[in-house]
Order: sequence, then structure tokens, then C-alpha cells
Amino acid sequence: MLEIWRRHNGQNNGYIPFGHREASKALRVGKNVPTKLFRELVALGFLKVRKQGAYSLKTKEATEWELTAEPCGDQPPSMEYRGCKDVTFRWFYEEQRLQKPPYAELIENYGGDFADGFLEYLNRPHHDSDGKFVPFEEELFAEFRAKGYSNDAIEELLDRHRTNLPAEDLIDELFTEAEAALVKAYLDREYPDDETTIVEMRLPIPKNSIGFFAIGVGGGDGFYMLNKESPYDLPFKVWGYFDLVGCQLIDGSAVYHHRRWLISPNGEMRQQTNEEAAADDAAVADRARENGFED
Repeated sequence: MLEIWRRHNGQNNGYIPFGHREASKALRVGKNVPTKLFRELVALGFLKVRKQGAYSLKTKEATEWELTAEPCGDQPPSMEYRGCKDVTFRWFYEEQRLQKPPYAELIENYGGDFADGFLEYLNRPHHDSDGKFVPFEEELFAEFRAKGYSNDAIEELLDRHRTNLPAEDLIDELFTEAEAALVKAYLDREYPDDETTIVEMRLPIPKNSIGFFAIGVGGGDGFYMLNKESPYDLPFKVWGYFDLVGCQLIDGSAVYHHRRWLISPNGEMRQQTNEEAAADDAAVADRARENGFED
């Protein structure tokens, strides 16, 4: 799956070439393994075959694929490939901000008792004229050694500062009021049948907060890269976090369960079916009840 995603350039969905022979080499597996993996990914709805490959003495054409989580041409992503309805997307700002927000005002207990302008130094822009980030630790050490700090003391300040970073990342992901209005206008225009709501974040946020991008996804949740849609006219990158776990299946038969990846003794990998995942969840709930814990 990741090998196909790496070959997606934002414009070639539906025409992504990746043949079985190439997959066998890239994954370092036997020549029959990719066939089984592709079959699983298609059955699960992650991929669609748009053009079947052919390999002979006269013809060497790789299979062309569509990633169902990404727009294809002028069509939005076919999120129903997951077999769920009423999926919620939580949109966030996904690129480095050139102008740092006032973190000390937006995060509770931010920074502690840092002195001598340490936080002000870290939070001021460190970019060149092209907006590229410039490494600054060497400059920082020189500036604070001149203030009488030892290298160990500066390292301690940096370590304490790093505890702020997860909350800083969440602040960076939040839209300003103007940015949120632009995103809503875009979504209302491109997806008129869906409802988009702006929710105000209560500030300051707790220091132990994390952003969406810090979430380890897989098994039912993931990210949708809105900025890869075509056309896309927002002046900044927007991604969306979604979690299918607990969502109703389209056929109404059940809800979506967290699906683990299974690896057989011979190295073959597949994702659980929803029925297998539901059985696992039920077994966990039974053990919890046997040990005196409620659901």
C-alpha cells in the first residue's frame, strides 16, 4: 500500500503504475506474494484496478491503480470504500507557520521559569528570505554562553522546552478565524451535501495536549490530504483526521471495529475482517467482565 502511495504525485491517481514484478522487488518477497496482497487491498477497498497489467515478450505494461482515499480526476475520494456512513473529518492546518503564535498566552503553564529571553529567542522567526527554516542551536548556544550559561545549563533549558512541543504543535494546527472561514467556504462549495461546522477552541489549552498529526494512525483512522484535491485554491495546506471505529456500516449490519494487521508464519500480511475484529473486541470485553471491570 505504501509503495503505491509513494508513487502518487497528487495528479496521477487512477494511473499509478505498479506491477507485480516491481512489487516483488520493492517488498523483497516471493513473486506470488504481491498478488495476494493486492487482492486483499482491493477487497478491503483501499485500492481499485484501473488498468490491468500485461507482461509478455511483446507487451510489458504495469497494472495502474487508484487510491480510494484520494481524489481521482475531478471526483472526490470514494470514502465509502470503508463501507461506513456519517464519517466525521476534523480539519487542521498542516504546514509550518512562519509567524509563531504567542504560545505562552495559548498554553497553560507554558515554559515555567525560563529566563533571559530564552522562550522569546526560540519563538522568534528563524527563517531566511525565502521562508525556509534555518537551524539555530549553534547560534542559541553562542548567545546564551555570552549570558553566562554553561552548555549543560543550555541543554537543560532545551530539554524543558521540548516538553512544550506537543502542545505547540496543536496550537500550530488550529485555524485562525479567517482561515477557518476560508476552509468552510471551500468545503461548502466542493461538498454542498455535507455539513461543515466551525468549533471554537477554548484557550489556553492544557500543556499535555497533542495535535492530530501526533496520533499514530492505523486500523480504522487516518488522514485525508485535502490539499491534494484538484482544483485546490486555499493558500495553505489542510489535512483531515478521520476515525471509522464505531461508525455504522453502510449496510446497517454492524459498526466498524479496529482492524489489526496479521502476519502469518510465512510472512504474508493481511488486515482483519470486521467480523474478526468484532470477535476480538468481544473477547476483550468478556475478559474484562470476568475480572470485575464493566464495559
